[in-house]
Amino acid sequence: MTEFVKVKTRRGVNGILDPEITNESNQSTLKESLEKKKQIVLESQLYEEIIQSLHPHKFTKIRCVALGSPSQEEPALYQLSLLQSLASKFNIDSKNISIYDPVFSKLDKAVFESWNYEISESYDSLNPNDVLFFLPHAPLNLTNHIISTNNPKLLLANNILTHTDRLTKSELFVKYPLLSKLSSLITINKNESNNDGFEAVVKKKTRKQKNKFIEPTIDNSKVESYFSSIDIISFKEFENGQWANSFTDLAFHSIL
Repeated sequence: MTEFVKVKTRRGVNGILDPEITNESNQSTLKESLEKKKQIVLESQLYEEIIQSLHPHKFTKIRCVALGSPSQEEPALYQLSLLQSLASKFNIDSKNISIYDPVFSKLDKAVFESWNYEISESYDSLNPNDVLFFLPHAPLNLTNHIISTNNPKLLLANNILTHTDRLTKSELFVKYPLLSKLSSLITINKNESNNDGFEAVVKKKTRKQKNKFIEPTIDNSKVESYFSSIDIISFKEFENGQWANSFTDLAFHSIL
């Protein structure tokens, strides 16, 4: 899958010198480190907010991509701890957890296999309503690809609106049409909720901006999709913690 981007190895887990060695000692060290991170996550307000957001939805499977390597990257270890905490809270059987990232080390894979996780680049689900898709820090092209191929209804990932605002509407439409359509739906919902019945009055002098760039109108209705609306809950207020940037811009998207 070309949508994945390999990143440079960051500070690894203390006690693991070589993440390609899968002996019992390394596996135990990784699991012990995970438990410590998990305790931090479980005691956080961020976790409570995520749980409250997910409670109304009934899902029996979790698909996680773009996790990173838990044996080599501390953020990935925190993200894995969140995944496991959610799986435990919502009684997700380990065989119903599918996970993939090309940066996984041999040690990562050995530990995942010991939990009976499925490690697979491809993923098929007969009923997207049953699956929580967890995409921590996935690039835009990968997110667009997942939306295109898997039709997710429940998406815990980077805030789509925040992570697309660096592109013009035209660029977004051309490069990532499905994200463009979702972003437009979020904007529409936001504008409707903020509409109090009053019409804004623009002063005459603000209209005389000769060189102001005006984006062309984008018709996102031409984009074929399985969705017609989206609800989003941002956890921006709760993203700071001992985990540094592990959960930056995390949000829950309910795609309908």
